[in-house]
Amino acid sequence: MPVSSSIQELEEFLQSGIDPVTFPSVAYGISKGEKTVVLGSAGYADADKETLATTRTPYSLASVTKPMTTTALAILVDRGLVDLDAPVNEYLGEQKLQARVGSAENATVRTVANHTSGLPLHYQFFYQDEPYRPPTMDETIAKYGKLYNPPGEHYQYSNIGYGVLDYVVERVSGRSYAQFMAEEVFRPLGMAQASIGARGDQAISYGADGVGYPPYGFDHPGASAAFASVEDLLKFGQSHLGFGTQILNSSTRREMQRPTASSGGTTGYGVGWASNSDFFGIRTVSHSGGMSGVNTVLTLVPEHDLAIAILVNGQSQLPFRGVENALAALIPAFAERLAAERQKEPVEPIREEVPTELLRHWSGCIETDTGDYPLVLELLGPFEAVALYGGNRIAVEEVEMKEGRLKGTINGIVPTVDAARRMHQMHLNLSLRGDALCGPIAAVSTFEGEGGGEYGNRRGNAVCFWTCLR
Repeated sequence: MPVSSSIQELEEFLQSGIDPVTFPSVAYGISKGEKTVVLGSAGYADADKETLATTRTPYSLASVTKPMTTTALAILVDRGLVDLDAPVNEYLGEQKLQARVGSAENATVRTVANHTSGLPLHYQFFYQDEPYRPPTMDETIAKYGKLYNPPGEHYQYSNIGYGVLDYVVERVSGRSYAQFMAEEVFRPLGMAQASIGARGDQAISYGADGVGYPPYGFDHPGASAAFASVEDLLKFGQSHLGFGTQILNSSTRREMQRPTASSGGTTGYGVGWASNSDFFGIRTVSHSGGMSGVNTVLTLVPEHDLAIAILVNGQSQLPFRGVENALAALIPAFAERLAAERQKEPVEPIREEVPTELLRHWSGCIETDTGDYPLVLELLGPFEAVALYGGNRIAVEEVEMKEGRLKGTINGIVPTVDAARRMHQMHLNLSLRGDALCGPIAAVSTFEGEGGGEYGNRRGNAVCFWTCLR
């Protein structure tokens, strides 16, 4: 892939990268300080109606919502109403986070925000044309607000944590999350098209089959529910670089960007922001988003006063390659490193063997809100295992150790109401604790295939259940 050497080449790259079926539009912008370097869009926000995308078209942001939620949280920190290092349970109601290992007292607001609280993988999608509706946050916490690792032990990206944080904003402020965001974040920053939840004029999100998704919600709005235009995102990014309107104390803004958890390699995670200390030779502060019909990215380069935002209304790597090309067009040293990296042959990831001492017969159960389900796991070799589950003997796929945890996938069903809404697989993520293999098994929905299934190609749920095998 060629590296852009100018802003003109960058725009050509982005505009020519549109797929008229699976992501028919792109909106992009770059600012340096308070000055706009480039701002543009191409393609259709709604392909059926031939509605052109503009730089003011709201797009679903997916996880770029997270730094917006923590900005609201940081406002409450500045007002002395929230302490980042206090237990998050102090700000919740009757339903509290519960620890299966470790202590919930150590699950602070900060560890929830940097994904080290012990909360598991989690997402639930609720489409407007389906009969399911999001539960209350108390109901979600009661079912899934469990700590599967001691707080601080392990980085696990978790949407439920950001559902908890938006609930903290609501409970502390006395306003709904959407209202607080509108009044305290979007309006002061001049983000005129931004909202929590779709407002009717947004870009349609498209699946791999070219069919537009209906509006959808979540049981974790603080993780995923924001909409904004590329112009809005640049204003948000400029504010977090210290330019334009300021709604946070400068020390709080910097604290949000300070990585307090390692998420792999040179990347760490702070309070809603990922920070890469060596992204081809420069430091970036960023967040990306990806879900059904959405890919988004907002990247800040503090040492160069740059904010870069790219949005598409489908699943595509274009925003990520676009950020690389934008930085190459603006920073010569980055372009040299990026060009050299793109010439390298891809390296196959090294799989870690299951150690000999774990090659045993393990038995126990999966605990759910509707009952316990027996599970036997026979670890047979470095990358081989069999599960005895639901009366069936099932080969476990993709068996390996990763970061000290046993991974694998079982083609079986966890028969709870939430998990069973869609076909799914069971994903193991177990740690050896004493004489037991314990941790979450996640019921992760499978895509129903291009044009397949009752509702087509849609992302469903990932919900976790405590499992302990001895």
